Amino acid sequence: MKNSKYSVMIFILITAGLLSSLFISFNRHRVEQANKRVDMICEYEEILLLAGMSGKPAEEVMRLFRESGATSLSIYESTLETLEKRGFFAAIAGREALARQAAGDASWERLAPGGIKPDELYFYAPAGPDFQEIEEDLKERFAPDRLRTVKEDGPRVLALKADYEAVKEQSLSMLSSDLKKIKENGFSAVVRPCNYQPPSPRGIKHTFSRIDKSGVQVAGVLFGGQEALGYPDLLPATAEELKRRGWTLGMTEHPLQLQFDKQAGLTELAELVGYQAARLYVIEKKEQEKVLDVPRALRRWALTDEERNVRMNLIRFFWAPSPGKTVLDTNLEYVALIRDQVLARGFSLGPAGIFEPYFPARPLFIPIIFGAAAAGALYLTMLTEFLTKRRQVILSLLAGGLLSLLFLFAAPLIARQATAFFSAVIFPVLAMAWQMGNWEKTAAVKNRSLTALLAVTFGQLAAAVLLSLIGGFYISGILGDIRFFLEMDIYRGVKLTFLLPLFLITLVYLKRYTVLGEEIENKTGLVGQIKQLLDYPVQMKTLALLGLGLAAAYIFIARTGHTSGVGVPAIEVKIRLLLEEIMYARPREKEFLVGHPSFFLAAFAAWRGLPHIIYYCLIVGATIGQGCLVETFAHMRTPVAMSVIRAFDGLLLGGAVGIAALLAAAVLFFLGRRLLRRYAGET
Repeated sequence: MKNSKYSVMIFILITAGLLSSLFISFNRHRVEQANKRVDMICEYEEILLLAGMSGKPAEEVMRLFRESGATSLSIYESTLETLEKRGFFAAIAGREALARQAAGDASWERLAPGGIKPDELYFYAPAGPDFQEIEEDLKERFAPDRLRTVKEDGPRVLALKADYEAVKEQSLSMLSSDLKKIKENGFSAVVRPCNYQPPSPRGIKHTFSRIDKSGVQVAGVLFGGQEALGYPDLLPATAEELKRRGWTLGMTEHPLQLQFDKQAGLTELAELVGYQAARLYVIEKKEQEKVLDVPRALRRWALTDEERNVRMNLIRFFWAPSPGKTVLDTNLEYVALIRDQVLARGFSLGPAGIFEPYFPARPLFIPIIFGAAAAGALYLTMLTEFLTKRRQVILSLLAGGLLSLLFLFAAPLIARQATAFFSAVIFPVLAMAWQMGNWEKTAAVKNRSLTALLAVTFGQLAAAVLLSLIGGFYISGILGDIRFFLEMDIYRGVKLTFLLPLFLITLVYLKRYTVLGEEIENKTGLVGQIKQLLDYPVQMKTLALLGLGLAAAYIFIARTGHTSGVGVPAIEVKIRLLLEEIMYARPREKEFLVGHPSFFLAAFAAWRGLPHIIYYCLIVGATIGQGCLVETFAHMRTPVAMSVIRAFDGLLLGGAVGIAALLAAAVLFFLGRRLLRRYAGET
């Protein structure tokens, strides 16, 4: 009776955590579903370049891309070199001007009547609004004593104390004429200002006032260079300007899909603007030029928007035409196909959608913390008889209380990360440990038909998936806020999350069975089992099997996370593409090709009494599938509904593969037994 009471208390703790997780996850789903607008962005400079290549007016090329689905144009601050190439001014180093004078060219005596200095750089152009803005920008970017006016009447001449090669890549502000051209051709602008060196309040105001002057609608802000505007000390001033205008901060996803491109001050600024921010995806330039063609690049976009909460698509052009097409036609079709994919996934087009700054009430995290602690205590009970039911509850309350105090008063993020990690590791192991008990019962039913075994095993797999999903919802709940949606904070310990469940399920296995023999009855205990394993005589075939196991382990570890050192085979790429076409959320290969088939084969091994070493390997394989299922929820940028659907897609597909694997194993077992009998009869 007492044991039953304590078991109910553990059940209540885990259930309370699940209910709190579901509540947070439901609200998270509501926030995610409210953000369904994607900005299709092309680069303004690439538009101009494409217009020059095609011989068409820039306005016509802009119209064609607008009709193909582009909604915004990204515009960088111009460099001195770019402005000179575009013909806004001519520039000449003082040394070169003096050399020309010495060769008899007297033009510079008229353009620079005050004399030419060898350490200066000279700019000259007809007076006009564009050159006037360039002069304003030079005054903002360089110290006042470095810039002087040489000639004001007629062609205007400025002198800058600088070497041209050293300053030619210096960014100035965007020109009003370029911003107006974007506006006049029906686009919003995604502006890309660079930081000042050193940052100054005046420089920040100058940047924003120049953009305001053009009257262009700004859909977003991306910073050029390695720093956000105002970094390090003036980020609040930048944030104030952004908030006043309601502009969305773009955060470019890292090529390895782990947080963002390195840019100092970006995440701090996102917090300062109240999370008026959106994730941006762009294909890395080198990859697009050397690896991808249009069809392969197309597969990235809509899936990226849906799976990784991207709301800004920055589309770079291809400069090699598709067969039978011009470069212009190639890119118009490319943009149009991306648009069609985005719309087909249920998104609309326009300025990037943003997430509501969602932060669950802090008390909602407490039941999740206690539930994870209870799950950990429940696991420890499987390893030692010392943890009675009563002690299990006490341990759950103590661990949950300590972690809650850490959350409330010391390090809330660390406490949440730890709870997420415990949930990701423990619940798949609990599901598999419970299942091992079911397989023991399966082994006891000797007259069960193969059809019945298939039906029962599929039901058991579904139950194991549901138990593992508790861990998934715990992760979704404890990490469920906008900082994780945007990936400003991320789940830590991905590789350990994959490996630790395999170790923990091994301990459960060793507690129940000898290494290679029959079920034990507390004769040697867990410590004795480990000693027995360490004392096991090693043969060459054992070393060979160990080598194969280590190779498989290396591939398994290397293929996890975002820094994989193992390439993906071509056949696997084709399978992925097929599944992305026919399924809403493509399940992971570790689930439907490894984990769930191993689950069915483990049931068969238990039913037929196969050697325990085979049984153990299959249990480990099945645990991989359950762990992978839960770890999916740790990718908080992925909508929670997609993670849930992916789990059930994996169940259906993995169940089908598992049934096929079990049937194949049954046939091989039958044939092997017949051959063995025939061989035994002949001898």
